Amino acid sequence: MAYAEKVYKVRNGKQTKQFTWRCRYLRPDEKWGSRPGFPTKKLAEEWGEAQETAMREGRWIDPNLSAKKFGVFTKDTWMKAQAVRGRTTMNQWERLEAHILPEWEHTPLIAFNWFDVEAWARKVAKTAARSTVKDCVQLMARILNGAVDAKHLAVNPLAGRRLTGMPADTAKKKP
Repeated sequence: MAYAEKVYKVRNGKQTKQFTWRCRYLRPDEKWGSRPGFPTKKLAEEWGEAQETAMREGRWIDPNLSAKKFGVFTKDTWMKAQAVRGRTTMNQWERLEAHILPEWEHTPLIAFNWFDVEAWARKVAKTAARSTVKDCVQLMARILNGAVDAKHLAVNPLAGRRLTGMPADTAKKKP
């Protein structure tokens, strides 16, 4: 049922001879979805067929949901679904507002990868306690697990990963 459409580029309000291909596919809600920018008709059709196969097999992830920003998903979906547990919720918001969201709020869910998160954690570890950094990464992993469960992502790129070789805490301990 998926098909490809030619999409001509426009320059100065006039159609040019250059074009790309857009895939159109039928979504589970019986509405048409699309994805532009394919260089060939065959690639557009293959991508659409892969989407429809994933839908039939029950493993389809809506590309629009995967593109949702981490901050929006965290605040509007994940945090609202958490059971209120007093200090735990306060700690989560503290970690989110002080460390996580300033860096990751506008990042699409699909864009997360371990390399970037580990590099960020090492940068944060220069100014924050090692336990705080580990808590932040664990919280991000739990949030991305929620994104997988909510069918926003197929897999959690942070699942099962551990920070290793973190620098020692630089704060002096009180006697």
